Amino acid sequence: MYSGEVTVGFIGLGNMGNPIAKRIIDAGFKTVVHDVREEAMIEFQSMGIVCLKSPREVAQIANVVLASLPGPREVKEVAVGVNGLIHGGKMNAFIDLSTTGVGVARDVSKALKERGVEMLDAPVSGGVEGARRGSLTIM
Repeated sequence: MYSGEVTVGFIGLGNMGNPIAKRIIDAGFKTVVHDVREEAMIEFQSMGIVCLKSPREVAQIANVVLASLPGPREVKEVAVGVNGLIHGGKMNAFIDLSTTGVGVARDVSKALKERGVEMLDAPVSGGVEGARRGSLTIM
């Protein structure tokens, strides 16, 4: 059982990711964020949240990283791309809230596992309003 302080990383601050990340922050977790769109991070910067330039940087700081991304291509790039999570050193768990399909989930999980990182494929249902209310269903 992990007994140290948890730092959560969140990647993808779009329609779904923004309210999910805010709920994690509101729950009191130390959180760092990243989005490819710098404008998506402005609100988080104004809240005093550390905004990082790449998934790699997130994985160098956060123990647990969640991602809410548009699709399989983005998930693969974030997880195992050139500046992906796989190149960070601190992350030990990756939770993918995106809808990617079995093949991508399996490939990403295998690559991360080789680096000692566990992955949970956890697509969500409930839409933006569910994300705001905190009532998403995780599948």
